[in-house]
Amino acid sequence: MFVGTTTGDFLIFSLKNSHLSNKISVSALGVTAIRAVTKNCIVVGCGNGDLQTFNVKGHLITSRGQTQLAGGIKSLSVSTDEKEILAATTKGFVYRIQEKDLKAKL
Repeated sequence: MFVGTTTGDFLIFSLKNSHLSNKISVSALGVTAIRAVTKNCIVVGCGNGDLQTFNVKGHLITSRGQTQLAGGIKSLSVSTDEKEILAATTKGFVYRIQEKDLKAKL
């Protein structure tokens, strides 16, 4: 289970073992959205506009990339082909982001 906090941490809990598996600090303004892109990739949106992707292999989480959007991220969605991420922000913008290189289009 993936959980975001208002203090900007991204937590991974193992439901099978009922314990905290990993903790990653991602933002000073809180984690506001989390979405699985694939079974091995997670995208995390933050209150300061940071959007970060992570590789997931078991309990090992590694950063793949990061981009900055205008406004805090409020919502994330993934295209059916898993190649694009849609991100809506607090400034009313919606971005289309390429999953492979995080290039954003307004």
